[in-house]
Amino acid sequence: MPPRINVSEQPTALLPNTLVFVEQNTATCPDPQAVYVQRVVNTDDGVTNPKAFRARTVINAETTGAEWAVSGELVSYSDTSTAGHAATSGVAEKRGLAQVFGGHFQAKDFNEYASTSDVTSVVGAEVNVQASGPDHPTGHGLRRGIDLIARTVSGALAEAEIGIGLNIRSDTLTDGYFRTGIVVQEGNYPIANGQIISTSGPFGLRLSGPNTTAQLYSEGSPLYGAIFGGTYGKAAIRVSAGQAVAMESTGTVKMTYTGGVWGFFNGAAERAGFDMTASPGVRVAGKKVVGPRAAALPPEATDLASALTLINDMRAKLTAHGLFD
Repeated sequence: MPPRINVSEQPTALLPNTLVFVEQNTATCPDPQAVYVQRVVNTDDGVTNPKAFRARTVINAETTGAEWAVSGELVSYSDTSTAGHAATSGVAEKRGLAQVFGGHFQAKDFNEYASTSDVTSVVGAEVNVQASGPDHPTGHGLRRGIDLIARTVSGALAEAEIGIGLNIRSDTLTDGYFRTGIVVQEGNYPIANGQIISTSGPFGLRLSGPNTTAQLYSEGSPLYGAIFGGTYGKAAIRVSAGQAVAMESTGTVKMTYTGGVWGFFNGAAERAGFDMTASPGVRVAGKKVVGPRAAALPPEATDLASALTLINDMRAKLTAHGLFD
């Protein structure tokens, strides 16, 4: 059946099966838009979320295939370098103080499932990049699922700081929450780098929050749990004074640095330690047993008096060294 409305130069035999068909041939009609819909809002009519353009598809058949309410499809044979052709573009200009969105995607699941295993998939937005063969070898590649860019607006007087590039959060409007914030998961082929962060700010990765078990958890069976292969100005790893590095899951066997002592503990008891102050020494059970070398002993004894002097000097130095109390 030919279209009810035909805005094109195509003959009827070539028209697709649709209700309305619009085609623009720039060779005969060089206008910058094929269809222009404009809504000018000068009044507040109290309508919730009015639209300049609305496409609504209602699926009443339980066995229908996948339906798309809006489809933006671009076929490009261009070899010219551009900022990028786009199948769908959403641009929001904020000239007032009200919040605006460049794009808004919301998927609602109204089903109440009898069991959690009955839940079926709902996706807020899917970004799907299809290609063939390896990506460009330079840098991290040129095929990107999502590209987040910070820019200043035209005519801006200074640089524009964008507070957050990607924000994953729960709010106080409902009781919705995430089981996992971000998942990087392989399919048939390995992901060479689960995540690359290359920045020059104070921190490359910053974790905070009262997590119930740990802020960072590494598992699996790699060759190394962590590799610090850089050149560090002060240290590759730093922990706050008094904080321990545990050797097993209960945290009973641990080492810590506090009060100038690098101690090794079993529970609350210090089993061994190194005194790192200006008067260093080795400690066992919290007491010094080895200290700095003492001064030279007196000359060899030649009689009882010099023997007593030598013995008393040795006793004092051994006590100070830590061998005796």
